[in-house]
Amino acid sequence: MKAAFIVLTHLLLCLSFAQTRLAGLSVNGAAYDEAGTFYFADFGNTQDAFAEAEAFGVALGLNVSLAEYGALTFEGPDIFLSLEVADNAAAGLQKKLGALYRDGEALESPLAIRVDGVFYVAVSPLVEALGGSSAFDYDNGTLRVEVAAPEPLTAAEAATPSATAVQTQLSELGTPRTGRQEDGSTRVVVDLPAGSDFSLAVQEDAMLISFSGVSLPQYSQAFDDVHLNRLEYGAIAGRASLVIGVNHGLSPDGAGFRSGLVPAAADSPRRLFVDFAPNLQGESVALAESLELSGEPLGTRAAETTRKVVVIDAGHGGHDPGAVGYVREEDVVLPVALKLRDILVAQGVKVILTRDHDTFLELRERAAFASPDINLFISIHANSVDNTAAHGIETWVFGVPLEQDILTQAIEENGGGAEGAALTQEALAFANSIPGKIVQEEQLRFSMALAEQIQSSLVRATGARDRGIRKNAFYVIRNARTAAILVELGFVSHPQEGPKLASEAYQQTLAESLASGVTTFLSEGFVANRD
Repeated sequence: MKAAFIVLTHLLLCLSFAQTRLAGLSVNGAAYDEAGTFYFADFGNTQDAFAEAEAFGVALGLNVSLAEYGALTFEGPDIFLSLEVADNAAAGLQKKLGALYRDGEALESPLAIRVDGVFYVAVSPLVEALGGSSAFDYDNGTLRVEVAAPEPLTAAEAATPSATAVQTQLSELGTPRTGRQEDGSTRVVVDLPAGSDFSLAVQEDAMLISFSGVSLPQYSQAFDDVHLNRLEYGAIAGRASLVIGVNHGLSPDGAGFRSGLVPAAADSPRRLFVDFAPNLQGESVALAESLELSGEPLGTRAAETTRKVVVIDAGHGGHDPGAVGYVREEDVVLPVALKLRDILVAQGVKVILTRDHDTFLELRERAAFASPDINLFISIHANSVDNTAAHGIETWVFGVPLEQDILTQAIEENGGGAEGAALTQEALAFANSIPGKIVQEEQLRFSMALAEQIQSSLVRATGARDRGIRKNAFYVIRNARTAAILVELGFVSHPQEGPKLASEAYQQTLAESLASGVTTFLSEGFVANRD
């Protein structure tokens, strides 16, 4: 075996060009020699085995694409890897922390190296990020990869052009989301499944978005908005389409709207957004020939019933009582969550509780509830500090805190101890990553708008001290794709506020004021989903 290694090394050192396949590659026992392995020996690197990215993606059952922010991405049902790209092989061979991100976690790796339009990626870091292993079989001249991944494509599928984009079935588009922007425009957002595409066209008072590679749910909604009057899915000229009725004039030269595409990020698909306002000027689009959906003109079909969806997360529970003072945090947040649920349900809001009894949930389980299919996510907590004079209500959105000393609060809410510290670091790494910054930019306005409504409603109803709205690395709202906040209802450690938090009457006041903030937020044109 040692002799075989010496021979292989000698061959590598004798190469006269950057990348040549000298060994085979197998993934979970199936041969994918077309993927590699390759070495960049004339740059002095004979240790790192590289694979051709697209073929390696086929072998791993992952979709490979070049994101608009410049990274090479590998995406599957439960995984998102983002790898920095270099056009200079010597620079790309240098390992660095943060070259590779797995769901927002920074990992060490060489960069993806682009040579004549082809991408080559280091095998071992990608495989390790997927929880797998790799080892060289010197007897057979093959790098063997074992990884728990989706079933690899067959040899026939692997030989098909653009195999990484092959879909076994069409993905269904989700319900469009809407919201008011800081400049007064109204935004419409649509998540784009992998492999899908779209085009834009307008008539005088409506926009047509046509999609390929998707199926559509039934959806039609009338709007009472300064800029929009209707959104509706249907078929136009045989293509899946969304028609957006607008209250002002649109022109193919871009007058009256602007559009953009947010690239895929951790746990997040690409997002198409279109903003509407009379004073906007976007890029030119086509002139729509028809806006008739399913044989009926826009506006003649009855709007389908819509329901707003709210997730309420009562923090801690089970073996974790949370903060302990004049009352246990657990004995405050669950009763308030249940009362809030009852109020919202009576108003026609669909409520999802992360828990409805005294049980413990891992933070990853809680965070999974903050999906794009909901309107908003509220995590309810209570505070405690050594300074018993501290009191009041505060509301948090996800982000990197300006004051580093408040990270101790994030560590406690993220589970405390070593686990809380680890989850806080993971949340901070995501917040500082390119995918994390994209997520924050998209949803921060929604979260801040919700936080403002909730904070003002709570302070007004209770007379408690207003401790404001701040950012921190709370894991439970890390991955939220819609408005998400964490509310601290008061301090269980305060001699007056603590006993008050234990009172059922005060808990009812808190629940009612939370409900008031939620309904105000929902009534102002923010995300509405169909049940």
